[in-house]
Amino acid sequence: MTKIWYKNSDPTKIISTGKSVGNPDESFIESSILPDDDEFYRIQNSIIVRKSQAEIDTIIAARHTTSQLIIDELNKALANITVNDLVDLSYDNIDTYINNVTDLASAKVVLRKYGKIILGIIKYLKDKK
Repeated sequence: MTKIWYKNSDPTKIISTGKSVGNPDESFIESSILPDDDEFYRIQNSIIVRKSQAEIDTIIAARHTTSQLIIDELNKALANITVNDLVDLSYDNIDTYINNVTDLASAKVVLRKYGKIILGIIKYLKDKK
């Protein structure tokens, strides 16, 4: 039997079918049915019920929108990274590159490039959650 977990505050929304232990604010029902996608189902009177096709279509559209936003952010980050000379460096070349930073102006150039790369990585990781 599979444990179908839900929040005590909303016993109609499935939050997980893939764990054996829940948090203190969660409970479960046991079922021999394992939903193919937790978000497409709800719990109704202790029974797993598939949402309407309209609800499922809305979920899929929202996922597509989120995926497109992630792709757009990655493309922005990649555009900023590919225009600079760091992309073509090997790991061995980084020390030489940093050794060329000899004054405040050259340090600012390097920091701007690293800032764009770090921002792109952070946005990617944030959207990946």
